[in-house]
Parts: sequence; C-alpha cells; structure tokens
Amino acid sequence: MTLRANLERGWSWLRARSEILVAILGILVFFSLAEDMGVQLSTLQATLAWGAAAVYAGLILVRPMVLPTKDPGSLTRQRLKKAALIVIPTVLLLLLLQTLLYQGPSRSGGGWRTILFLLLLVVLGPTGIAAEGMLPVDLFPILRRREVRRIVYAAVSALFLTMLIQVWGGLFGDLAQSIGSALGEIPPPDQGAVSHFAGYSPLALFVTQLASAAFEELLFRAGILTLIWVLTGRWWAGLLVSSLCFGLYHISLSGMSDYFLQAPVIAVVDSFGAGLANGVLFRYRGLTATVLIHGLGNWLLLMFLMGSGG
Repeated sequence: MTLRANLERGWSWLRARSEILVAILGILVFFSLAEDMGVQLSTLQATLAWGAAAVYAGLILVRPMVLPTKDPGSLTRQRLKKAALIVIPTVLLLLLLQTLLYQGPSRSGGGWRTILFLLLLVVLGPTGIAAEGMLPVDLFPILRRREVRRIVYAAVSALFLTMLIQVWGGLFGDLAQSIGSALGEIPPPDQGAVSHFAGYSPLALFVTQLASAAFEELLFRAGILTLIWVLTGRWWAGLLVSSLCFGLYHISLSGMSDYFLQAPVIAVVDSFGAGLANGVLFRYRGLTATVLIHGLGNWLLLMFLMGSGG
C-alpha cells in the first residue's frame, strides 16, 4: 500500500472519529461552567463526569455512531402534501392566535394552552412519525432497534453534547439580548425561571424536564421538522420553520409563558437558537438522543442556577 493510500486511510479514520472533540471540549466546559457559577462538585460527581467522558471517548474510538439507513416507506408524497396543506397553516395560525390572545389584558388561561398544545401534539406527532417513514435515514434508531451499545452511547454522550449546546445557547442568548435591548426590552432575572421549580427535588426536577423535552421534541422536531423535510426534500427548511415555531411556543403555549413574555423578542430569538441546536441534534442523533440532551440541558442549567443561588 502506498504512502498516499495510508495517509488517506488514516485521515478517513480520524475524520470519522472527530466526535472525540465533543468529549474533550464537553468535559472542559462542564467544569468551567460549574466553577463560573460557584457550584462545588463533590469528588464522586467529578469522578463520574471523567468516567463518562472516558466511556464516551472509548465508544467513539472503537466505532463512531451514525444514524442507520433504512428503506423509505410506501406513504406517497401527494397524500402527505394534502395533509400538510391543512396541518401546517392550522398549526401556524393557532400559534399566532394564541400568542396574540395571551398578550392581551388578561393572561390567564393556562388550561386552554394545555388543551391547544395537546391538540397540536396529537395532530403533528403521528403526522411526523408517518412522514419519517419516507426518509432513507432512521430518526428513531433507539426506539426501533433497542441496541444496548446505541443506548449507552446516547446516554454518555448526552452530558457532553449538552455542554456544547449550553455554549451555543450562551452565544445565541447574547445575540437575543442585544436585539431585545435595542428594542427596549429588559431580560427577566434568572431567579424568575428558578422560582417556577421551587420545592422540586433534583430527581423530580429531572423527570419533569425530561417529560417536557419529550413533548416538545415530538411536536417540533419529530412533527414539524420531519414533515417539512419530507415535503420539501430539504431538512434545513424544516429546521428553520420548526425553530421559529419553537420560539413562538415559548411565549404562547409554554408553561412558563408569563416568564418569557417579560421580554418576548429576547425569548423568541433565544428559543429560536435552541431550536436550531435541537434540530441539528435530531438530524444527526435521532429523536431519543435529542430528548435526553434537551431535558438534561434544562435540568443542569436549573441545578446550576439553584446551586449558585441564581
């Protein structure tokens, strides 16, 4: 074998395992974030974090994880398009209507928000799952295959991917606040978000955030993103539309709408950025991994804020 062939083979091997940078950067961000927020990690917590990083790196080196391929299903694009012509405008109209109504003099009606959210979920969740069957890539690999290695991979990678998402969220959050400040908005204090979860134990808080993430990912990524991806043939189109809807959701249907409405432009732009990150994760890691990373990210941020007295 020639030198050039060896170099190409080595480069291909390294490129396929470039995800190891996520493990390295993720563990550094984890400890840096804890230090910046004044959170003292115990020896056990630090050891577990380093252990997870080692397992994650080992799995990457042995065999990088990619979404498996599959044969597209028999659902026709025409039938899907007819359904989408009803579903998509209805979803956008309901989100817009709810947003406008909720900014009126009376901001009550949490029950209506819950009913509307569940209605959207019932309509869009199954539609997106059906649409996913038309794609050549398997976006539900853990649910379909239930492979132990893939489950472990998703679990240990979640912490470090979550850390990098927090960095992205911080950068996009700064952009959101710059835009909002130019429009005269004042971002609400972090304590306002923490106060919604006063009295929760760490375990109860994690379960709550994971359940919330599951509902949101089923609606916005498995539902809206997948549907538009199949209809247009461009996943980035679904990424942009689902991220915009995710931003509107936070000031209309979210259980913390009253908190986000204190600075709606900041909330929409910030949540739009989070939607972009979650959409990319969904595209390259699948639904289950995205739910875990989304829920873990929210939980860790709240735990850090609570631990720092934020």
